[in-house]
Amino acid sequence: MLTKFAAVLAAVVSVQEQTPADPNAALHIDSVEVVGSRLEDAAQNFVRTVDVEPPLGTLPGRWTKPLCISVANFRAPWGRFMVDGLTRRAIDVGLDVSGPGCHPNVLIVASGDGAQTADAIVKLDRRRFRPPVDHSSHDLSDLNHFRRSDAAVRWWQVTYPRTLAEGEVMGGRASGIETWGETNQGLISPKMAVRNPSLIAPTIRYDIETVTVVVDLSKTGDVPMSALADYIALVTLAQIDPRERFDGQSTVLNMFNEPGRYASMTDWDVDYIHAVYAADLTRNSVRGHQAEVARALVARRQARFAENSDKAPE
Repeated sequence: MLTKFAAVLAAVVSVQEQTPADPNAALHIDSVEVVGSRLEDAAQNFVRTVDVEPPLGTLPGRWTKPLCISVANFRAPWGRFMVDGLTRRAIDVGLDVSGPGCHPNVLIVASGDGAQTADAIVKLDRRRFRPPVDHSSHDLSDLNHFRRSDAAVRWWQVTYPRTLAEGEVMGGRASGIETWGETNQGLISPKMAVRNPSLIAPTIRYDIETVTVVVDLSKTGDVPMSALADYIALVTLAQIDPRERFDGQSTVLNMFNEPGRYASMTDWDVDYIHAVYAADLTRNSVRGHQAEVARALVARRQARFAENSDKAPE
């Protein structure tokens, strides 16, 4: 499959020479404390602004398996720079990253025409984007947005529902074995014996299985590569809304709307992705999950404020 990807990308992708800004050339100011709003309100607002609504009938997800990262069409040394940046952020929140020879579940493709490349990848391997697992991805209108939007960076995530105890995939519509992506046989839909049924706590979890990111280099020339790497890391590790505007939030997601302000993730971004992986996601509603992430985010912010206070000169 990767050979097919390489052939198609070679045919449709015309990557423009990019002279990126120095990774440390831009600076952001992120030390201003919340004014006029309680920290809890600010955290809830941040989470609800950046989070994408999960597919109908599902709950928010996160990574549990090791990431296997593949990049294509970045000029040296920026491909390695992207891999290293995402690896560092993943390890920082407690995830593992596989080494050479693994089967890629994160694909980051650079292009001179993001829409053309996204459309070609979807046509090449539609089941990567719409696998035979119920509600594992967003709907066709969202997929069309991924294929045809004029975004500088676009992304597509697939999540699988799995049993909490065994980690078995639920809701498959095809026969075969579980390891979708490593074979062409699809998935089975195992029967699940529910132990201790509850109306409060879910009996399944939602795991991010694959992420596909397409970067249009014709639109990123003025962006520091350090900021671009962190932008990609954020949309890979968390479930970020690709159609949302993030006005009023301190986040690297605003880097295309506020040129020159961001060189990396902000403190809010860093604390948010830590909160996503620290939160107790055993609530039975989207709002409940967001509340748990917001609670973990508040704890991270409070710890940061306390640490900064301790370092302040007397």
